[in-house]
Amino acid sequence: MNEMDGLMERMSEALGKLDKARILGGEELVQYQKSFIPIEGLKAGDKVRWKPGLKDCKFPDESEIVEVFRVFSPKATNHDGGSNHFMDQADFSLMVSHHEEIFESAFDSRRFERVE
Repeated sequence: MNEMDGLMERMSEALGKLDKARILGGEELVQYQKSFIPIEGLKAGDKVRWKPGLKDCKFPDESEIVEVFRVFSPKATNHDGGSNHFMDQADFSLMVSHHEEIFESAFDSRRFERVE
């Protein structure tokens, strides 16, 4: 076996160990639908964090409490066809600092909960 064959075999084994996606149904789907509601009265300065299991991007961290920068009305829609968030709707933003750059990033409040 050459080096490339060994690499391909290791990659195949690693991919086989990844969690398989599954489709929600029944009571699990009903519970998800009940929790997937926007935050009422959200405003700049409110503190929020991800709802358990609803984090869909790299940041903020799962348990990190963050401060809302801006609320959108109407919601903003992602039109980046190359993104896995294509056509996602966002109703608030956070200011993010990464590698000495500061940028605004938009999120869907249905995936977050208010923290008092």
